[in-house]
Amino acid sequence: MGLPPGKRRSFLKSSSHVATCLSALILCVPLGGQQDFLSKPPDLWSEEDALRVLNDSPWAHSVTTSTQDAACGYKNPAIPGEFSAEGAELGELHTPTPVSISPKPDGAQYLIRWVSAKLVQAAVQRLITLDEKWTAHGQHFERNNPSAKPTDLSRPAYNRNDMITLSVILVKSGPDGGSFLDYAFQDGGTRFPAKGFYMFICAGLKTSNGVVHARLGGPTGYPSVRPAITLSFPSLIDGKPLITHRDEKVEFRLVAMQRVFEATFTIDARDLTDGSQAGLYLPTTATDLKQNSAQSTGSNP
Repeated sequence: MGLPPGKRRSFLKSSSHVATCLSALILCVPLGGQQDFLSKPPDLWSEEDALRVLNDSPWAHSVTTSTQDAACGYKNPAIPGEFSAEGAELGELHTPTPVSISPKPDGAQYLIRWVSAKLVQAAVQRLITLDEKWTAHGQHFERNNPSAKPTDLSRPAYNRNDMITLSVILVKSGPDGGSFLDYAFQDGGTRFPAKGFYMFICAGLKTSNGVVHARLGGPTGYPSVRPAITLSFPSLIDGKPLITHRDEKVEFRLVAMQRVFEATFTIDARDLTDGSQAGLYLPTTATDLKQNSAQSTGSNP
């Protein structure tokens, strides 16, 4: 189901300035091979260019799960490190760690997408401008409320538009039909989260500046369409940016009932959204680039 025409026009109008503002940014992106299109402004991208940003780029990594021996909990978080007193409001810090099990990887394919990157947001805008068939990419939009206060962990108060947001998207179930719907969700994938899945403690980002854990999280989309777990992390640690370098290595790790989702991104601090944008698209659609190319040229996949 796409956006209503009026709302879609509003989204496009309110964020149309972003593509223009990105002209200087794209010059900082390492180019090569199939990523040469990044030297062009987003409003000149083809459909294939925009899809590549969202599905196979520095901001989108395909992964399968591994497993770990010990259950994740307060004493064994996703990324080892001490929790500050500011974390007490999470309500999970003193919950007993679940009993460890002997899980198997689910065999499913997932896409971990760095949502709060300017070029990811520009790719969504470009697609829904090119053709209405891509409106599903812009269906989930978190509008930036001008009166909303910035994220403040001491209160606590969260504003997703100034946080770092990633989505873990189910692309294809495993050979036996398994996926995170079986263990991260309840009741056949219709309720979230599953009992014993401590989403915040068990989702973390690590850079050379330290470790932060998720503060906002939940499902985006619907199991019958394209389920995704979207997580938002503080962009500051001890009052300073988590990401400060041009080529910052950022480790993402999510542990759901001892199944491990992890990816390492190379992120330029200048690539990040900062809360000044009209809002944040939360795209949960994953596209098979080869299949899309075959369909576009009229050939068989």
